[in-house]
Amino acid sequence: MRPVNRSHLLLLLAATVTVQSATAAIVARAGARALPPAVKGVQGVDDDGMTRLTYSMGNGTLEARYATQLRLLAPSVRRYNVFWQSLEASIPPSPTPLQCPPTHISAGGGAFRLHHCYDRATVESFDRILALDASIGAASAFITYGSPDWAQEAGCTGFPWPPQPNFKLGCLPWNSLDAYYDYILFLAARWNAPWGSGKARLSGICVWNEVQSLGWSDPSPVLPNRQPAAGPLFTPAQFDTYASIIANLTILAGQAAAVAAAGAAGSDPAFIWLSTDHFLTAPTTPPGGVGHLGLFDLLTAMWPKIWAAGVPFGIAVHPYDAGDPREDLTKEGIYTFATLAASVGAFQCAQLERVGGVPPSQCAAWPHTQMWASEQGWPTGRAMNKTLQARNICLAHALSVAQRLWAVTHNLFQSAVPSNQGGGGDFSLIDEPPVVAADLSNGPGHATFDAYAATAPGVFGASDGHYCCKSWAVGCLDP
Repeated sequence: MRPVNRSHLLLLLAATVTVQSATAAIVARAGARALPPAVKGVQGVDDDGMTRLTYSMGNGTLEARYATQLRLLAPSVRRYNVFWQSLEASIPPSPTPLQCPPTHISAGGGAFRLHHCYDRATVESFDRILALDASIGAASAFITYGSPDWAQEAGCTGFPWPPQPNFKLGCLPWNSLDAYYDYILFLAARWNAPWGSGKARLSGICVWNEVQSLGWSDPSPVLPNRQPAAGPLFTPAQFDTYASIIANLTILAGQAAAVAAAGAAGSDPAFIWLSTDHFLTAPTTPPGGVGHLGLFDLLTAMWPKIWAAGVPFGIAVHPYDAGDPREDLTKEGIYTFATLAASVGAFQCAQLERVGGVPPSQCAAWPHTQMWASEQGWPTGRAMNKTLQARNICLAHALSVAQRLWAVTHNLFQSAVPSNQGGGGDFSLIDEPPVVAADLSNGPGHATFDAYAATAPGVFGASDGHYCCKSWAVGCLDP
């Protein structure tokens, strides 16, 4: 194992960080510019797989799919997995210029810290896709995750995620943070048009994936990632080291987004979201199991570090529930759609006061209390069918509007084939083709599609004639 480059950790391994008043002033001066863009509604779509499939068809199906979404759904946000490995798997970066093959795009010099060859086909596909997002007034957001093999530490264990016996995309890039910074910079600079310009723009950057999980966010071999037979998972020093690396990923993403925006006239930085799972407190893990931290503990350790760097960030929440988004699972240490404001929102507000001296009455104006439900779903099975999925889309939307979430992108809008993620059932909400066609033209009349249509801007809460009101008595016109 290579020793961790401490300079790449930005000296954040100290147990405490003195917060200078100047830092608070930097964040305060950012004002509304530090907030995510004001989108037209709350409902968005995780439309990654079907978008890539219809793009590859090259026969107009992709454009027809967008036209249907604009006419019937008007999504506010469209979400994609743009993993680091997909861009830079085969050619490691270099401190000196690289001779990239025609299949790759050269990047380096200027604000870049290294020189890179990024996959041309992946990048050019998103040139088109993000332009289509802009054409229907939807914000584009990326999940930025997945270390290339060369950025993973030798000995990173990974974890079993069927059908993969050893999933390693979450291995943290301990000694490749300059390359990680450049990865975010490339994305943010490639698509940095001003919001509302009608041109391709990356508006949201989600940092890593479910950072409390030491499988999805794997710190081995620098830190242990399996629960010991006795005693705590981490010592206090190890916990601070882990909080520091996650804080660094967040800080570097924010700094890269700011640099990219500075190079584009009239553009604001893409907003930074930290990916979390639903465990507010650490769940019980059997000896040898993949370690897991609690969100409150991790954020408490991270907050002074990120605040000192002056990087605004919000929380990407994954409010998976047991089948009903109205459930309150607080006693089990879990957040759901029903409790986001009282749990995550309230905690972030408390940290603003603890670390930044911001009074609770002003929390809502700060970016740190913003939430995006970036992933959650209800896989079909014995206790879940399309009718209940449609109900949950309606209920989750009502709860999200009431709690002022930025957006909701369920896992997932429509899949090309049954999406048995980790053997956990089919998460596709809209029926797979050909039941609902790839261009969505026959979507109306299918319960989950009708639920999405009911949550469109100007429909939910504006009439009594839509699916959610008629079927589930939510989103009706107020008397």
